[in-house]
Amino acid sequence: MGLIKDVKDIKKGLEQIKEILVGEDEMTALEKQYKEYKFFADTRGMKLLSEKGLVDEYNSFMSAAEEIIFADESIATFNIKIELPKPSDALEKFKNKFNRFFN
Repeated sequence: MGLIKDVKDIKKGLEQIKEILVGEDEMTALEKQYKEYKFFADTRGMKLLSEKGLVDEYNSFMSAAEEIIFADESIATFNIKIELPKPSDALEKFKNKFNRFFN
């Protein structure tokens, strides 16, 4: 009986490790997106965004991303699930027009 309990504990531990690693991948993806969109944070970028009516969406996405990326490390987030922000389709489409300049 002790062996079955040990196997269940190991399986539970592996599942927790998997959740942590998936979270790290998601965070890396968010940081990458943040850097891609950061290029529009200047006057020219804001003008282009405002011409398409995307300034509010841009600011919302960047603010939400910054709250997560630059969160105070003393806050324990191990047992909570964080909803990562995603850019709107319109904002993503706008950014993709400029990909050739950023890569």
